Amino acid sequence: SLVSRLSKIMQGIHNRCTDVNGDVDLQAAEKDEQYATFEEEMCELQGVSMDDMGVHAKTAFLINVYNLLIKYAFIKYGFPESTVKRSYFFLSIHVNIGGHQFSFNDLENGILRANAFAPYA
Repeated sequence: SLVSRLSKIMQGIHNRCTDVNGDVDLQAAEKDEQYATFEEEMCELQGVSMDDMGVHAKTAFLINVYNLLIKYAFIKYGFPESTVKRSYFFLSIHVNIGGHQFSFNDLENGILRANAFAPYA
């Protein structure tokens, strides 16, 4: 329910900050009335335990969290324009889930791909 609630808030932010061409104004999104609420509610991820989740529930949870956090990180830090900046983006931004720090790389390649190398790595 947490991810569903966060997704609805983020979707509202995106809807209000998307122009006629379908581009999201990241600066407007950060100033959106619901952005502070989203950031506050993101803290609840710290209390989520994945220990008791089955493999399918954990996979669905992490895919949804990953996609949500990518949108959030674009608003918070901007879109990484170069290959070097993309690498840094996926390795340096972390989220606390259940008291453990995960980078985007950790979530995608460590958990979701079962410690497989990223494509083209």
